[in-house]
Amino acid sequence: MCVQVDGVNVSYLENDDFKTGMSAVCVHKLKLSQAAELSGVNNFHHDQLAKTGGQEIINTGLFFYSTGFHFTVRVPQGPPMAGIPFADSGFGNESVAKTLGKVLDWSEDSQEITLKTAQLEKASGSHCNSAGFPYGADTAVAVHQGKVNTFDVLKRAASPIVDMSGAGGASLMASPLAYLRICCFSSA
Repeated sequence: MCVQVDGVNVSYLENDDFKTGMSAVCVHKLKLSQAAELSGVNNFHHDQLAKTGGQEIINTGLFFYSTGFHFTVRVPQGPPMAGIPFADSGFGNESVAKTLGKVLDWSEDSQEITLKTAQLEKASGSHCNSAGFPYGADTAVAVHQGKVNTFDVLKRAASPIVDMSGAGGASLMASPLAYLRICCFSSA
């Protein structure tokens, strides 16, 4: 895999009995829309991480990134919440934030949801605890070390192709690296 040259190692679940999923992009005139069907997440199992390659990544890795796709299927609240104390940061799109706020009986206020996400219990106090959520075309909210930061979404001129997917691909928090740069390294 080309990213391994840069030190990025992954552990994908591959199974001949089911498809991982599929993604499609439709471009019509100046509009772009994306759809994804992620059926593989319904079959994810923690045994994947027990494999030799998975254990090597766990034992030698410095930073870990896991998508939340496997949390979007109807699973009990316990397993996803049990992993939160081991996360140094949390981010997602506005629907993730709103759902988290609703499930945990928080308010619907974007800043409060983001702050409370960053304040969730941690297993280690040695790392920053950060959280961030874009809110569509509204202000993005990020919390780092207890400080709430807001970032206005830059208004852009019409471009040749407009992303209509709503998947957050063009949003402030689309990249974990952009999130960490803004949250942990900005002077805002």
